[in-house]
Amino acid sequence: MPRTFTGKEARQGRNGKRVLMILVISCLLIAIGWLEVELYGEYIAPNAEQGQTYSG
Repeated sequence: MPRTFTGKEARQGRNGKRVLMILVISCLLIAIGWLEVELYGEYIAPNAEQGQTYSG
């Protein structure tokens, strides 16, 4: 006879603060990295006051 499981027994992982903290910290690290790239892009971008013209 096959064994029946309750919903709690059949779950593969635990819910908890540890998983939430990993998700929050990883999102914060991604946001910090994105901000650094944005700031670097602004730093290396040519200035509009230099009078660059495009002949495209």
